[in-house]
Amino acid sequence: KGQQWANKGALSAIFGGFQLNGVASIMSGQPFYVVQGTAGNLNAAGSGQIPDQVKSTVAILGGIGAGNSYFDKTAYSIVNIASGGTQRFGSAGRNNLRGPGFFNMDLGLFRTFRITENVKLQFRAEALNALNHANFSNPQADINNSNFGYITSTTGTGERNMRFAVRVSF
Repeated sequence: KGQQWANKGALSAIFGGFQLNGVASIMSGQPFYVVQGTAGNLNAAGSGQIPDQVKSTVAILGGIGAGNSYFDKTAYSIVNIASGGTQRFGSAGRNNLRGPGFFNMDLGLFRTFRITENVKLQFRAEALNALNHANFSNPQADINNSNFGYITSTTGTGERNMRFAVRVSF
């Protein structure tokens, strides 16, 4: 009521008093780095073993699911001390890769009815992950894991969730 469009008559009664809101979350991927889960003891508490990076750049392939690697796995090589090599940290950098980005849209639609001068009734409909967009986690980063380089899970709110509510204000 009192707005530019549908401010009186039947249109005001049908379409007046609605509110629409939304929240969009858009983020770049989380950083991660390749690790080597099984290695000799380096006597460096809190420092995990990392493999060697044998290529100067690591190609991001963008694959999702089994059989589709997210990055070029051949860019890394296990530090192998079992064959007479010296015990050392690998040459791969920390947080030198980024996982897939994140996108989420939450929407809400509200309609308020005035019952008396001091009492209002509001109907609410909200949708979390309204576009039902899947957001994928970082790939498995342990070079000794059978799923190394593969993304096998999602992150965030998951599937679309809808909720409806009634609110009385007085």
